[in-house]
Amino acid sequence: MFDLRPYQNKQRVLADWLPWGMMLDEQTIVNKDGSYTTVIEFKGPDGGSETATMLTNFREQFNNIFQRFGDRWCVQVEAKRQAYKPEVIDLPKDAPKAAMYIEDDRLNIFGNGEYFITRCYLVLSYLPPEDSHRKVADLFIEYPSDQDKPNPQSPPLATYKKVIGETVSLLGGVVKEVNVLKNETLLTFLHSAISSRSHRIAVPDCPIDIAEKLTDSPLDIGLGLRLGGQHVSMIGVRNWVNATEPNMLDSLFLLPFEFRWCIRFLPMSRQMAHSHVTKLKRHWFSKRKNLFTMIKEMASKEESQLEDPDARVKADDADHALAMIGSDEASFGYTTMAFCVWDSTEEAAESKANMLREATDRSGWVTQIETTNAFDAWLGTIPGHAYANVRRPITSSHNFCDVSPLMMQCSGEQWCDHLDAPALMQCATGASTTPYWLNIFPGGTDVGHTMIAGPTGAGKSTLLNLMAAQWMRYEGAQVYIFDKGGSARVMTYAMGGQFYDLGEKESALQLQPLRELDSKLDRTRAFQWVIDVLTRENVPLSVSDKEHILEKVDQLASRPKDERTISLLIGYLQFQHLKQGLYNYSAEGAYGHLFDGDCDPLGSNRWQAFELEGVYRMGLALPGVLSYLFNRLEDRFASARDVEEGMDKNGTPTTKPTLLILDEAWLFIGNDMFRGQIRDWLKTLRKRNVAVVFATQSLADIESSSIAATILESCMTRILLPNPTAAERHMRRLYEELLGLNTEEMDKLSVAVAKHNYYVISDVGRRMVSLALSNKQLDLVGASQPAQQRLAESIFSEYPDDFLKHYLSAIQREKALEQVKEHETKIEIFRKGASR
Repeated sequence: MFDLRPYQNKQRVLADWLPWGMMLDEQTIVNKDGSYTTVIEFKGPDGGSETATMLTNFREQFNNIFQRFGDRWCVQVEAKRQAYKPEVIDLPKDAPKAAMYIEDDRLNIFGNGEYFITRCYLVLSYLPPEDSHRKVADLFIEYPSDQDKPNPQSPPLATYKKVIGETVSLLGGVVKEVNVLKNETLLTFLHSAISSRSHRIAVPDCPIDIAEKLTDSPLDIGLGLRLGGQHVSMIGVRNWVNATEPNMLDSLFLLPFEFRWCIRFLPMSRQMAHSHVTKLKRHWFSKRKNLFTMIKEMASKEESQLEDPDARVKADDADHALAMIGSDEASFGYTTMAFCVWDSTEEAAESKANMLREATDRSGWVTQIETTNAFDAWLGTIPGHAYANVRRPITSSHNFCDVSPLMMQCSGEQWCDHLDAPALMQCATGASTTPYWLNIFPGGTDVGHTMIAGPTGAGKSTLLNLMAAQWMRYEGAQVYIFDKGGSARVMTYAMGGQFYDLGEKESALQLQPLRELDSKLDRTRAFQWVIDVLTRENVPLSVSDKEHILEKVDQLASRPKDERTISLLIGYLQFQHLKQGLYNYSAEGAYGHLFDGDCDPLGSNRWQAFELEGVYRMGLALPGVLSYLFNRLEDRFASARDVEEGMDKNGTPTTKPTLLILDEAWLFIGNDMFRGQIRDWLKTLRKRNVAVVFATQSLADIESSSIAATILESCMTRILLPNPTAAERHMRRLYEELLGLNTEEMDKLSVAVAKHNYYVISDVGRRMVSLALSNKQLDLVGASQPAQQRLAESIFSEYPDDFLKHYLSAIQREKALEQVKEHETKIEIFRKGASR
């Protein structure tokens, strides 16, 4: 006979150690021991901005979920820290060069390997009871008929599915996102735990022997591990802290490398936990006194006060645990926590392991890098593996919740569902290496209104410029800015936009408020504009006066558009007090350079900025300017019908996503007429795909406004700037009552760094972020100083069509000159010191 023994593989391969058997359905794995496994991805609440009370409340909510699992369940929580690789965003073909310049630079910043994202998973495994157990149970249960008896094959799976569904439902009430992994996502997650290669896994036609199909990296076992081309270091917990607290290991998410943080909880039944803890109590209670002390007590007939304090504390701890079991406050079980890091070299992997150990030990833990136990520790982190590396000291479900990665740093939303495009921009999360995606349409809402508040000099203008620049990534985007102080001048020139300084007589913007009179709506607007002007000029108006004005406006509509001027209307009017009231707005009057134009000044540019500081000093002219511009801009916004249809018959998008920035919003909410306009915009412009951004230096301005409630209700995103006085009593009231901030958040604002930190609040979460700006970007978005504006004006006057190139060149020359001057100064100081 032919001897087959030499060809028989007697060595165990990696697949033999893995628990997975086959896919029962799209979301359930049947393991080799007959257990079921399901994986749930979730995004937990952000614990970094919550008070201790809120963290405890979150812990209790998670505890109520986990203590429902009995002794045949295995609960695993895994946080997977992964390097962030930003996707290249294809800007519209007509996007300005400056928008591409900024987009490319930000792509380089976030793609340099220094940023990481975290994904959290809950792995639930259930081992059905043996058939003999079910048969014994049936002896004590009487069913009305044989039809009412459960199918012996279905109860375990039905029970499992029911519990999974309930868990997902309960989890959805605590976390922001919950998603059961299915098909490809499920297999890809399992594969990522056992492979050094990261890629998508397709579902095989015959989804059996999953462990064999997923293993593609050899595992070398020694005092350390090598998985494929990666050296793996395992960090295990040798000794727990004396007491846990919610979210106590949140600092691990600050580490600048990839790792897996895995914690497994094997619950006990109530009876088993009570029995086990009772034994522990007896053990430690008997350890309080040694044999000599007990003999002395028997001889003296008196109780000795000498006790072992450590044994006394442990006995009391067991007493407390028994009380928790009796009151169903928590469940108990075996908890194992381990961390997995890797790198292409053993030294680098060990260095990462030491950094993670230091971060963990600072919280009071005692950890060790596993050697002989490395393989067992690694197996214990495999999803669905309930047998390897079981640590015997039991803990409560409270402890399990405290040390599990259930809460995570808020990272915003990568995708804007409303615009069906990427979020507005990426930011960094303070000292963390986690990126944050700012989406001003949070949670899929169609409301993009945003409020920005903070003291002067805290970085408001830089933020507004960056938001406007990043807005140009959207197809058909429009940006309109009401500026004060010229902070948007450089950015507007760079984007090829139009910047109008309304306070300058040489300004290119000379308004023609009566130009559009063709429709009834146009004539009504023009009539109302004239009435408002006369009212502000304190001209008494009778009913006949108004009828006369309306008649002359209708008469003016018959003239060519370039003749529909204020001067011609004055010529039509027959009453002297009406003529006198409009005089200042005619060519001969004080405001004629603003209002008595004879052409359409706005043009068709989709980026326009209006500087209001000069016209603000003119007093009565400001309302006239704003009302005219508001009317003209409304004509440029997409109609509700255009937004609904999405594109015209030629396939051209008609949604026109528009960003309307109102810098120094107190100019608008402080005026009776414009308060009504702002209220109307906040309620209606969302239908026209317009996001209104309010920026103000003072929360008191908003609080004192009659439309404060409308502003706060409509602004789904709020961005607060650093404020050193945020912790003071008078400011605390505003932050707490107006914005609902807690003490922790106000303290953060008071110590945040101006022009660097921004506190973002939305329904998605709350997070202190930074803009991650390079010097190249700051040359544009941060250029608001008078000297920078003068330089920009001189360059724009000479190179209006190629401003970006020449401006950046001029900036580089100035920086080079500054470096030369600084170097010469140092040499001069050195020479003077040497001559002495």
